[in-house]
Amino acid sequence: MKSDLDHVGEVLNCTRIEQVWALHVAKMAEFGFDRMIYGANRFHTRGKFGDISDSIVLTNHDKSYIDLFFGEALYIHAPMAIWSMGHVGACSWQWAEDRRRAGRNTDNENKILDLNVRMGVHAGYSISLPRRPSAANPPSVFAPAPVWIRRMSR
Repeated sequence: MKSDLDHVGEVLNCTRIEQVWALHVAKMAEFGFDRMIYGANRFHTRGKFGDISDSIVLTNHDKSYIDLFFGEALYIHAPMAIWSMGHVGACSWQWAEDRRRAGRNTDNENKILDLNVRMGVHAGYSISLPRRPSAANPPSVFAPAPVWIRRMSR
């Protein structure tokens, strides 16, 4: 098994995003995360995802899931995606299930949770990273960049 430093060296030697993503997917699989989505959009504002065509989305999910989740813009209603827009840090998907049991999710949020179950996506973590302010996104509209990591047993 390679050391963490070896892994960092491999990442730093990459010349294409596809290479970095392949290394990341392989590394996360070592921790049991077998399916992931990374999404970022430099043109979103607090609470708004922005146009999907302005986004970078990296994933190793099945095409059938991605076609629904992004193709039909279901991510707009996904509880953990919504969480990631308003927070910086990590959150277990248990949070969305706890909200459901307490009656605090919207009908659309619950539809996404039901879709996840139908598609075999049962558990995971969402990680939201802070965005670097820029002229297009000054600190007054500072919003986190979402990263969705999904873990499930096949």
